[in-house]
Amino acid sequence: MSESRSLRYILLGLIQGVLLWAVQRADTLPADTAWRHALLALLTLLPLLIYQSAESPWTPHRRALVVGTISVLLALGTYWQGSTGTDASRPNYDSPALLGLLSWPLLTLALLQGWNVERRRFDYTRLFELAWRNTILLALAASLVGLFWAALWAGAWLLDSIGIATVKELISQSAFAFPATCAAFGLAWAQGLMRSQAINSVRRIWLGLNAWFFPLTIGFGLAWVIALPFTGLDTLFSTRQAAFLLLWFALLSIKFCNAAWQDGREAPPYPAWLSFFLQWAQLCLLAVVAVAGMALQARIHQHGLSTDRIWAAYGVGLASLYAIGYGLSVLPRWRAHGWMACVGPTNTVVAAVGLIGALLLLSPVLDARQLATRSQLARLEGGAIAPDQFDFATLAHRYGRFGREATEVLSTRTGSARDLQIAALARAALSAPCCGRAGTPVANGAEAVASLRLWPRNASLDPEFAARLSSPTADWRDAECLRHAPRCLLWRVDLDGDRSPEIVMLHAGAERTLGVYKRQDGAWRYLGAYIAPTSGGFDALAKSIEAGEVELRPARLPDLVIGSRPASFSPN
Repeated sequence: MSESRSLRYILLGLIQGVLLWAVQRADTLPADTAWRHALLALLTLLPLLIYQSAESPWTPHRRALVVGTISVLLALGTYWQGSTGTDASRPNYDSPALLGLLSWPLLTLALLQGWNVERRRFDYTRLFELAWRNTILLALAASLVGLFWAALWAGAWLLDSIGIATVKELISQSAFAFPATCAAFGLAWAQGLMRSQAINSVRRIWLGLNAWFFPLTIGFGLAWVIALPFTGLDTLFSTRQAAFLLLWFALLSIKFCNAAWQDGREAPPYPAWLSFFLQWAQLCLLAVVAVAGMALQARIHQHGLSTDRIWAAYGVGLASLYAIGYGLSVLPRWRAHGWMACVGPTNTVVAAVGLIGALLLLSPVLDARQLATRSQLARLEGGAIAPDQFDFATLAHRYGRFGREATEVLSTRTGSARDLQIAALARAALSAPCCGRAGTPVANGAEAVASLRLWPRNASLDPEFAARLSSPTADWRDAECLRHAPRCLLWRVDLDGDRSPEIVMLHAGAERTLGVYKRQDGAWRYLGAYIAPTSGGFDALAKSIEAGEVELRPARLPDLVIGSRPASFSPN
């Protein structure tokens, strides 16, 4: 049986690798189409779904039906996300959507494997064991594939050192690399399944060691909650990453709590007094998640919804369910069932709710890009933001087809002076390079350049610098400035005292970076950048520059040039 499975998985890996190699070839399918990306997603995850459903409680027919249905839905979801991108000929996927597309099939499979048909409820023990088995096998198979390639290259270099380059040339070919990698992955998975007892031992050791981080994180969380009334939230919110920091902490605490609880069949790995303390102290997660929600709500109130904030709200919602569910463990009804008895039911509920939420945000029903577009348009239409402060570039280039179509509608406005201003700014955003890609032609670069923010106000932009920004071959820094117009400030200032002013560029796409340009040898050249340690955002830095709150402080010591390599002095 084990040898038969190994051969089947090797064959499946070879077929997967050959098909991936064929699809990757430029002449097989158009270089960038939504269907091509859907096919790549299908070929990547379908074998993994087959591997992960091994030894499931299903019949072969039911297993094939489940894996096939998930695969079809994955392909359709990938196609939808790609076909509704900004440019139909070049589908693009934002990071949260891509992570969701790759994660939901595996989560769906895990939940279905944990469902007990006879009892019509989730069997948490089975769910726990299969989920951890697949997680460990995924890491193990990936590691073994890495070692496989390390051995191949070591042998190839050894033979190449005596003039035999055949092996090196062979493994350098993609036609070999794709099938070999996929076949090695399949074989590694099959071999891992043969060693289920070893996998269980690895799981117990890993979770047993991780369990002792739970008191550490809860201790920090409790200290944070106690100190919060005295410190306030201003320092936290000034980081502009409060929600991210708090969610990251909550995620770690939840992970370590699960390491201690495991499937709930064993006693907690702590002394009785520490177990009692942790069961009550974990309520601090309620405060952590609540403040994360407040921080996110403040950002949404200030800037409206974006795709990132929508996915962040999704994360806050799931973290809230975890915190509330785990918190119920202190109630007498649940304490009677053992230590942290709500962990298992909460995990199952959150997984199901998270799966449904992810599918909705990735589907036409509640597409995150569509929701963000509606929110931003409502802010603009309602007068919550002035047209010259509105980020038309993000609307046009980051919210897929929905944002671009909305920007195109705005570009045709007529009527009042405000409407005409909106139309001009929308046209400038549409004509600006997309996403900072070099080589993107600018249909109406002059309009985008005209909307740039200059300082001093009476300064005029050098025509050659304007041409550099709007050039079809503009580099990514210049493209980002033009794309974020009018939220790109160009400041003319003589930094080095040679009476020839440089141009300092600050734009909303890189709020802590101030690029410096200087005219040398008859052309404008990029010299480097200043990095602001804490910026407060584009608006705060731009306001400080325009208010004259900038000091040109001479360097304490000059730079050293050692063997043509510059070494800058960093003050203590």
